Amino acid sequence: MKANKQDSNIFFYHKASKLARIGNWEFDIAGNKVYWSNIVHELHETNPKTFTPDLETGLRFYREDFRSMVNDTLQNSIETGAVFDFEAVIITKKKNERWVRAIGNVEMIHGKCQRIYGSFQDIHAYKLLELQIREILGSISDAFYAVDKNWKFTYFNKEAENLLLKKAEDVLGKNIWELFPASADTPIRKIYQRVARSKRKESFEYYYPGDGKWYEINTYPSQGGVSAYFKNIDERKHAAEELEKAYQEKINILESIGDAFFMLTKIG
Repeated sequence: MKANKQDSNIFFYHKASKLARIGNWEFDIAGNKVYWSNIVHELHETNPKTFTPDLETGLRFYREDFRSMVNDTLQNSIETGAVFDFEAVIITKKKNERWVRAIGNVEMIHGKCQRIYGSFQDIHAYKLLELQIREILGSISDAFYAVDKNWKFTYFNKEAENLLLKKAEDVLGKNIWELFPASADTPIRKIYQRVARSKRKESFEYYYPGDGKWYEINTYPSQGGVSAYFKNIDERKHAAEELEKAYQEKINILESIGDAFFMLTKIG
């Protein structure tokens, strides 16, 4: 009975791996041998019956702009025992580009690496969609950013860089309230928390004390956090305030006139 259950678990594991297009691999350091499962061969478009992988040929499958990163990552794992998880592009045997995710674990004995092993997954469709979305978001005229459930930036487009005077590489992965402390104790924090909790979008005008400017913000729930489109409305806001001020001054002047006064408006 127990054996049947184990066989069943193995069967479903292999089915799930095939559906998710996840294979496994191993690099035996001592024997200088590399093993690829059938799915890893499939992703490289190599024939497991005729193609024998090794470390050098395996590295050459990565697109040139990724090879240095992959090689440095493997060497660091061999020297330090560090695990890794990266995404990269390979050029298959049939010259097709494919985005993959590689996860590696290390077996160390007496401080020396004996083998590296892990998984290899096809993420091509997902990655193309992600890049397409990033391209669209990067091209919109409004500033845009997104934060996750821990309030860490996951996206920060070019216009957001221009308005908030920070580069995306200095922002991504950082907490919004720590990076922009001037906003931490203002109404925007409660609004963002409410949007994330209620799953309902909100639009509002916001005075940011960090730069003394007014912004129009449209915020939406997004993966436990929020996404926000915003634009600078400082000039419009000040123009409206000046108009209101002029109007009020006119009313005050009219109300201060001692003699009877009325205004006629021509109709027609």
